Amino acid sequence: MNRDMNLKRRALILGFWSSIAVAVFIIGFVVALIFTFSPNFAEWNGIEAYAKDFKSLQMLTVFPSIFLASAYVVFTVSIHYYAEDEKKIWSHLSIVFGLMYAIISTINYLIQIITVMPNIQNQQLSGLDAFVAGYPNSIFYALMASYFFMCISAIFIALVFNSDKGQKEIRILFIGSGLAIPLCLLSIFVSASFVLPLAGFIWFVCMTAGFIKIAIYFWKILTFKDAMHG
Repeated sequence: MNRDMNLKRRALILGFWSSIAVAVFIIGFVVALIFTFSPNFAEWNGIEAYAKDFKSLQMLTVFPSIFLASAYVVFTVSIHYYAEDEKKIWSHLSIVFGLMYAIISTINYLIQIITVMPNIQNQQLSGLDAFVAGYPNSIFYALMASYFFMCISAIFIALVFNSDKGQKEIRILFIGSGLAIPLCLLSIFVSASFVLPLAGFIWFVCMTAGFIKIAIYFWKILTFKDAMHG
């Protein structure tokens, strides 16, 4: 019994800190995206023109994104050990899809700092247009679909929680983040320019608020348990 309680407590502590980390890195990613939006989304005029105007600041989104992927995996594991036995199937699936997201996302961003940036700085541009963020049809954007797996993982996390006070909002927010998937897919077939930004906005709001809610919820459980044993 004590072993199970200790394991649950460690899961709560890990879940608390990792959920804060995920929220911070999501905010960091969006802030960095605002600063790099213009150069990376300017009209594409070829790799030579892109390399000529390239600045290292355009890689600003890479670092919070890599840390975000790692923190998210830690969070899913903590959720698995927090979940009740009958709900561990959902938490296990959240780990699986979370790992798919983290691996693809990490590879994508590592390519940017290990391959793309040095080659641009050294003017080794042959074939590089297939990988740079400035080219809208590059592999970079194909691998950005890793966030679909993050949203699927979040939906499974939502199923770990119930409709009790303090948990209902978490369920709604994490399920809500999944709306980003059909909106992103819709943007492929619909020319409306607002669809993709709307998907990103929903992902940002639901994910950030959801992780903050979980951090608060886990903190309340921890402080209640400490008070009970105090």
